[in-house]
Amino acid sequence: APGGQYPQGSGNWYAQTGATPGAFPAPVSASRINFGAEPPAYVGMPVSPPIPFEPFVYPAAALRAWGLTATGYKRRTGAVALTALVAALRKAAAPWLRADEGQWRRIEGNDNAFDALVASLVARARVAGLCHEIPAEHRELAAVEGWIAVPREGTLPRLAERIRLHHDPR
Repeated sequence: APGGQYPQGSGNWYAQTGATPGAFPAPVSASRINFGAEPPAYVGMPVSPPIPFEPFVYPAAALRAWGLTATGYKRRTGAVALTALVAALRKAAAPWLRADEGQWRRIEGNDNAFDALVASLVARARVAGLCHEIPAEHRELAAVEGWIAVPREGTLPRLAERIRLHHDPR
């Protein structure tokens, strides 16, 4: 997005269409969307068909699409909520999402690490074709300001299956 701004076109499209209910605020200017929020993270995975930019990840939108609570887990004040959210993600993605207990404790203790995990899962969803596609009428705008990759509802359990199929050498 120009100048590090939020990709306003995709945020507005998701809000207007209801593709991810509650994940994005009602359409407003990019400066208002950014107020008090951290910018989405980039996802640098190859996709097919190729797109002329790196998609963004907005973790709250992905979490909502997967039926998980997406608020209240940031900073020290959200420590209890983050622990519960990590447990919910582990349960929703079980048994294929694995890490040792030390890694899980680090993720439970750091909302940035948790957001990075979510971003990696969205990258997998994008590669597997499980994210909303960019509408044809928005591709030109997306090429200029970027687009937020948001998984379709209920796709989290399907990531392992789709990844296996995508990388199957047979």
